[in-house]
Amino acid sequence: MTKKPMTFKSRDLVDFLLQGLTDVSNAVVTDFVEFICQLKQIGKIDRYTETDIGRVYGQVFRQYTYACLDEPSPSNPMPIGLTTTELFPSSFDQFLYELATCTDTSDPNYVPHPKGRLMEKGHIGLWENWEGMALHDNVVFLGKRPSKFILNVLAHNVENDYFHLYLLTLYQKVSLSMMACELLRQAKYLHLNLKEAREIWDSFMMFRNHYWFAEVSFKPQGNEIYRRYQSGLEILPLYQVISDEVKELREHYERKFEQKSYLLTIG
Repeated sequence: MTKKPMTFKSRDLVDFLLQGLTDVSNAVVTDFVEFICQLKQIGKIDRYTETDIGRVYGQVFRQYTYACLDEPSPSNPMPIGLTTTELFPSSFDQFLYELATCTDTSDPNYVPHPKGRLMEKGHIGLWENWEGMALHDNVVFLGKRPSKFILNVLAHNVENDYFHLYLLTLYQKVSLSMMACELLRQAKYLHLNLKEAREIWDSFMMFRNHYWFAEVSFKPQGNEIYRRYQSGLEILPLYQVISDEVKELREHYERKFEQKSYLLTIG
């Protein structure tokens, strides 16, 4: 007997994983299928995403996913039911997009624009048997066909090596975002307040010396995934903006120091 595929939204997964944050008196449902069934019963489960905190911070919940499909090998014809669409060159590309964006493209509200470049920005395509996508909130690694390598070696790499790289780039994103906010908050006063300017300058230099790397591995594959992470999280433009701001502040105070030294020499 063929089992009916289970469908759910990413919000359902968030609420399942964060049970107990809304009402500790409720028993935690450990089976995801049972949890989905109880969600359909009004008032049965308190959703975290329906609380005030959930509405504010739920949007920054990030998903890091590994999955594997059962597609035919390139030498075999595509079976009935796996057809290409006008928007995606293959069903695999469609699955990859939907997992990375947490959307259902069968819903007219979530059909991507034909000229959209979301698939290109954080796309990870190194080998034929698996691909990935790294976007602002989600990272997906998707194998095409079950094999010993895909189910064991790749799964291990995704869970360990590639995940650590993602944590590094996520830390870079958070740190740079905080510095950008501080620069924006102090924009009117930094050229007047040497102490504040030096603190931001020192923070940026410490970040660059300790957490900013051109390469993170001796293997090309690791470095390429690292760069795809940075591209998907849009870290490089943010780094460049902050670097330019800090450089401008440094040059400003160097000029003031030179002018002051010159006046003292003249006097």
